[in-house]
Parts: sequence; structure tokens; C-alpha cells
Amino acid sequence: MEMLYLFGENYDWVHTELQLIIQQNILNESAAYKARGKKILSWINKNKYSNLG
Repeated sequence: MEMLYLFGENYDWVHTELQLIIQQNILNESAAYKARGKKILSWINKNKYSNLG
């Protein structure tokens, strides 16, 4: 997950797809997946809003 996030720093489409996959799977996965998924989603959202201004 984290490597895909970093890869997405160079390719815009990766963050969108990664966000969708995490949101679809987060309820059915392990506690570790949920914790990392929430962190990655917060990074994506933070990055999305910082690029607006």
C-alpha cells in the first residue's frame, strides 16, 4: 500500500485507484490493513487538498 502511494506521487491515476481499492476492502480485512488503510487514505486526502491551492 505504501509503495503504491509513493508510486502515485509520480502518476496521478494511482492515488485514485488505490483509494477506491482501500475503501472497498477496509471493512473485511485485518486490523493491520485497516490501520494502514486509514493512514494511506489520510495521506491521499491531505495530498489532494494541498494541491488545490
